[in-house]
Amino acid sequence: MEPNKQQHLVSCLASNPELFAICHSIIKPDYFDPSVRKAVRFMQEFFSKHKGLPSIKAIKAETSVELESLQVQKAELDYVAAEVETLCRNQAITSAIIKSVELLEKQDTGAIEKLIKEAVSLGLTKDLGVDYFADPEKRMAEAESAFKPMSTGLTELDDVINGGLMRQEIILFMANSGVGKSIFLANIGAYLVAQGLNVVYITLELADKIVAKRFDSMITGIEQFKLQSNKQMVIAEIEKRRESYGKLQIKRMPESVTSANQIRAYVKQLQLEAGWDPDVIIIDYLDIMATNNKVAADNLFIKDKYLTEEARALGAEFNCAVLSASQMGRAALDAEEINQGHIQGGISKVNTADFLLAIIQDNLMRDAGEYVIQVAKARNAPTVGKTVTLGWDAKTLRVTSLLNGGLKKLSPEQAREEKIKSSKSLLDLMKS
Repeated sequence: MEPNKQQHLVSCLASNPELFAICHSIIKPDYFDPSVRKAVRFMQEFFSKHKGLPSIKAIKAETSVELESLQVQKAELDYVAAEVETLCRNQAITSAIIKSVELLEKQDTGAIEKLIKEAVSLGLTKDLGVDYFADPEKRMAEAESAFKPMSTGLTELDDVINGGLMRQEIILFMANSGVGKSIFLANIGAYLVAQGLNVVYITLELADKIVAKRFDSMITGIEQFKLQSNKQMVIAEIEKRRESYGKLQIKRMPESVTSANQIRAYVKQLQLEAGWDPDVIIIDYLDIMATNNKVAADNLFIKDKYLTEEARALGAEFNCAVLSASQMGRAALDAEEINQGHIQGGISKVNTADFLLAIIQDNLMRDAGEYVIQVAKARNAPTVGKTVTLGWDAKTLRVTSLLNGGLKKLSPEQAREEKIKSSKSLLDLMKS
């Protein structure tokens, strides 16, 4: 930007305290031409200390920079603010690129990404938030629409997570090795797709074709070992559901090196090429992801903190729910009661998660066709410690509600009868 134009913008800022207050948070003296830089620095320091602006004469006396005293009209305020915003953003991007050269030599790509992202997103605060008293009816209607829970398809599970999955939240499941974290995540994915919702399933452990085969049984109800012998029936059942179901995209990404940045890039590519937005992103699973930031391998607390925060940020960016899972540590094998401390690695995962749910299934439960889910953390629900019992079919890999048999709802009378029948579950018998 030409020095003469910058001189005019700085004169406008110096002449209007309200305008300077709006732009104050994004202004840095180094963003401006040397001819006005001392004046900008003095104005910034004066504003921070005295909560106002010095006079034009005071600016000249302190910095020798001569500015004009202008009457900035209301119509011109938006123009000046936008021009200052553009100047600061362009300078921030230039500065980030220069700093990135040194970081590139250190192979610190996470820090480079952070610098560029901060520079590109630099701007004035245009959203002033919620005016609580302005229009309560409109505010409540918008909240109901924007934060409507998405059912997991499992009534008992919905009951302990505030009615279902919420956008911009992350739910973590934890389980011992071999219990079925991936199976459980895929089941929820299948129920969501059956409701017309769009799901992106990132698999970091299994091949995408194996995951797709699991979905074949979950969606059609045909047993895993009978899929090939009933191939035409499977194809017909899937094609029959294509129009009424949501989108399901399964993507295999390499473990240990895949970060939230790479998942973000993939989802954006999917949005451009496929033309749809995800309602839910499922990451199978969090423990074998890489963080965007450079962290020492032995610092699990910080690594897990970054991992969970970065995964949760995907939900905020794409306005979707995020589901993932984590292993439980050895202490959980002999524990009488599961709690937050049984999650493997750093407890920082728990701090970020909105819900932490333990999946429990021993050999007796497996034989009885049961899964038990225990709430270890609930950010917005008084359900910590509560357990729910779900049905399990090893042949079709389906996890089902004992109250409604999946997505098909029962009448209130039938639901009460089923609840009475299932009240003495295997878990209750074991406890007694």
